[in-house]
Parts: sequence; structure tokens; C-alpha cells
Amino acid sequence: MDELDLIDKVEALLKNKLKGMKCIICGSTIVYHDDWVGKDRWKAGHSPYIEVRGDEIDAGYRCIHDLKNPVIVFRISRRGAWPHYGL
Repeated sequence: MDELDLIDKVEALLKNKLKGMKCIICGSTIVYHDDWVGKDRWKAGHSPYIEVRGDEIDAGYRCIHDLKNPVIVFRISRRGAWPHYGL
């Protein structure tokens, strides 16, 4: 599995995890729009955040109200995945 396939799988997990969740920064519901073609398929000022660092992956989202600090929802490594709700 190459890195792009891995990122697609993580984005799918992120989509399911965030479904109906409220943003901790702005309070609006995070919505993923399946029909929107393009790189940024998220609505309401939110975009996916996926960072691959060696053997760890941070997954979360960015809110348009605070683009400098992504909200990390979970971390994945060879040891498994664990929730991480922090800035």
C-alpha cells in the first residue's frame, strides 16, 4: 500500500468519525460533502488535516476560524490508533 492509498483510507475513517460532530472551535456541525469534486470536499469552513510523520499519522480537521492550529481527532501508529482531542 502506498502513501496515497493510506491517506485515502485515513480520510474515510476521519469522515466516519466526524459525522455529525460539532467543531470545538466554532461550534458548527462538521459536514463532508460526497458530491463535491476537488481537493477540499468539506463544507462549513472545515477541511481535513492528515499528517504523515514517519510511522505515525495525525488525523483531524482545520477550522476556518483558526487555520494555524489543526484539531487532531486521532493518531495512528503501528501500535494502533488512539483518540486525541486536542489542539
